[in-house]
Amino acid sequence: MQQFPLLFLLFLLLNSCEFFSEKNPEEAEKAEEEYFYSSKKDGDLWRVPLVRPYEMVSPMNSNLNDWYLSVDHPNITGPGYNPSSTEFQFGGVYHIGIRDSIIRLDNENDHWPTFAGMYPTTLLINTKTHELFIARTKENKKELDDQLRAWGIAGEMNMHFWDEVKDSYQKTGKLPTNW
Repeated sequence: MQQFPLLFLLFLLLNSCEFFSEKNPEEAEKAEEEYFYSSKKDGDLWRVPLVRPYEMVSPMNSNLNDWYLSVDHPNITGPGYNPSSTEFQFGGVYHIGIRDSIIRLDNENDHWPTFAGMYPTTLLINTKTHELFIARTKENKKELDDQLRAWGIAGEMNMHFWDEVKDSYQKTGKLPTNW
């Protein structure tokens, strides 16, 4: 009879250890989702989440155009675009919009070696397929519209000024509700 309390205590200890307990995958995914949308910093980089796993990051957290989107091993296409490395960065963003699972980022000047110059550029991201489409904003408006339609987006996207989105997220921890 003395062994029963000892065995019961051992059973309780083993079941309370995290090593032996089963993790609920739904709870783990929910916690990861909440972290992604609530954390303002990851390591040395400041961040503003867009649609997981896409985020804008900055090493300085300033208003000096040091915010950018970075994608490893991008699946990227676009008229006149020639991928040059296994990492893609898009900075200088002034407008941003999200509709359904599509992110649109507009910047003022992106270097296009094939056109020997700096041009306003638009980057579209399909977060479901992880496809990226990049084009010069003015010269390739038809191609941009065609790509949005191909991804199921008709009409204009609701765009926001990047600085306002960033500042609001840093103050309130909230992203625009109308995207």
